[in-house]
Amino acid sequence: MPKFILDNSLSDSLKPYFPSLSAKKTVEYGLKSNAKDNPEVVALAFRQKAILVTTDIKMVEHCKAYQRSLSRKLARKCVFGLLLLPDGEESQKRVLGDIKSGKRNLRHKQYKGHVTWEYVRTDNLVVNARTQDLQIQELCDCEWEGDED
Repeated sequence: MPKFILDNSLSDSLKPYFPSLSAKKTVEYGLKSNAKDNPEVVALAFRQKAILVTTDIKMVEHCKAYQRSLSRKLARKCVFGLLLLPDGEESQKRVLGDIKSGKRNLRHKQYKGHVTWEYVRTDNLVVNARTQDLQIQELCDCEWEGDED
């Protein structure tokens, strides 16, 4: 079951919308409430191998910059996925509730059927829930298994 790290600006009331006991806020891991997105928040998510959850659309670029900065000595040079939520707690609850109940499915052209949170984490996908159709894209330039040249 994947872990989720919630940006400090998000409400604790969102935690029940994620798989049981898998969501914690950045401050619960010891980061200060004013920690910098890059590198501190992104690095925390990377160390915890967790999907980062935020409303900050700049986090996509922060994640990409962090990935570019990773050492060539590391086996994995990608973070573990990103979930962009809309602004407003009620909107966030509605979107997360729809995803959890299956009312809105995560879909990506590389997958048959729907995308699971484990796929988001393992394949480093960004789920943009700020849009009506839940856009899903790769967060890095890594090759997919079975990709043709």
